[in-house]
Amino acid sequence: MAKLDLAVANYVHFDLAHTPVPGQGRRLHVEGVPVMCGPRGLQSAPNILFHNLGGGDSRDVSKASGFEKTNGHYCFSITTLDYNNDGWPDLYFACDSTPSILYRNNHDGTFTDTAAEVGVAYNEDGREQAGMGSTRRLRLATATRSLQDKLLRRHLYPLPHKATERSPM
Repeated sequence: MAKLDLAVANYVHFDLAHTPVPGQGRRLHVEGVPVMCGPRGLQSAPNILFHNLGGGDSRDVSKASGFEKTNGHYCFSITTLDYNNDGWPDLYFACDSTPSILYRNNHDGTFTDTAAEVGVAYNEDGREQAGMGSTRRLRLATATRSLQDKLLRRHLYPLPHKATERSPM
């Protein structure tokens, strides 16, 4: 039987002692309520990958896998897909206010971020998005369809008042 590994998308290291006080810093208003403008005032938290050893045990392989090479992102959700049709699971991380991450599975326990290379790190204008989540599209993806056709991403766009579902390119 196959063992399921666990990938964890992390957003911020939240510490009340070091969190901006309400009313300080750059603020926006959403429906008349003042809100903080994104996560940039907080320290990002690294993504984590746990390898399932079986018997209820797991090991943190974040460094060995290459996950630690993508620090400085505010990640919300993970979508598994095989974007390059090689038969191995790849991982897309929707990120807020930072480029999204696409971990290509290197078939040896390591991953490489290829999001910028394949065109899903930024929007069509080359800007970071407020990535709120993602999912694989329900239709069948074939080798002739692009990665953009395989992913449906949710962005808070335009900031800050309207959430829309948009195709990535």
